[in-house]
Amino acid sequence: MDPEDYSKSSQQAFISSALNTSLLSNILFGIYTVIFFYTLYISLKQKSSQHGFVLPTISLLYLLYVAELSITWYQTQQAFVDNGDTRETVFTAAFFSTNWVTFVDDVIFFLMAGLADGLMIWRCFVVWNGSLRVVLLPLFFMFCEIAINLSITIIFSASHLNPDIRAGQVMGILLGVSLFMTLATTVTATLLIAYRIRSLSSKDFPHRSSTRFGHVLEILLQSAAIYSVAALPIAIASVIPYPEDITVLFILQNYLWSFYVFAAGIGPTVMVARIVSASQRDDVWTVTHLSGLQFGDQSSSLHATESSKEGHLTGPGIHK
Repeated sequence: MDPEDYSKSSQQAFISSALNTSLLSNILFGIYTVIFFYTLYISLKQKSSQHGFVLPTISLLYLLYVAELSITWYQTQQAFVDNGDTRETVFTAAFFSTNWVTFVDDVIFFLMAGLADGLMIWRCFVVWNGSLRVVLLPLFFMFCEIAINLSITIIFSASHLNPDIRAGQVMGILLGVSLFMTLATTVTATLLIAYRIRSLSSKDFPHRSSTRFGHVLEILLQSAAIYSVAALPIAIASVIPYPEDITVLFILQNYLWSFYVFAAGIGPTVMVARIVSASQRDDVWTVTHLSGLQFGDQSSSLHATESSKEGHLTGPGIHK
């Protein structure tokens, strides 16, 4: 399709969205950077022997987000500087991205989704005292997601990053299914974590003085609910039939994509930060020590042991 196939207003709207999402990504990157390094600091300060699993995971998520932001910067440079002669040239460069950029974007998405889902499932596994039966459903969804993502990568690679129309349609369908598998994984893990925290806190601290709002916020933070919320609209947008003006759908997907990759990184990171900071302050009402997700400091282990003696449910810590 040529730029002439799109109206002037459609071109301007898409160009505006490309610029705005680039600026938005920079703002989100600043927020993410502050939270990530704060989490890194308080986690390393705790001197845990279990950093071998958690910290590399959230660090790799951060590096992948940096790589995604670098791709966005490259596309902005290409569109507005290297091809900034006219509106049509800017639109062409922004709208018709090169195949290798699309491929790298997809791989980054697959890796971020896999890492975030894996950490969410591990958190769920620990909260439920190492019960494999409880996490079987989110594990099934994640394995389906990985298999579909591998299929997309193989199809894309086999076509030398230049798939024909039929292969492109198949990849589009698979990507939509993959996004719904990601949604299913995050939602089931989030609900299981939230339910466990809610049930344990009600059982062990029935007369706590904390506010209902604070308790709800605690559940949202420790279950990384923001990740599930961000996964829902991007999954729905992936299966919306193409409208007459396709740029409208692409604009929507651009904004949703920016929020999704941010949430995939920030959700698990905030979850880890909250658990570590709560265990350091001995914030018992958060039921962090009841959840079993400890990072190895002696005081946390002591509280977990005492809780076990009193009949509370505790689970294994995160090990290498």
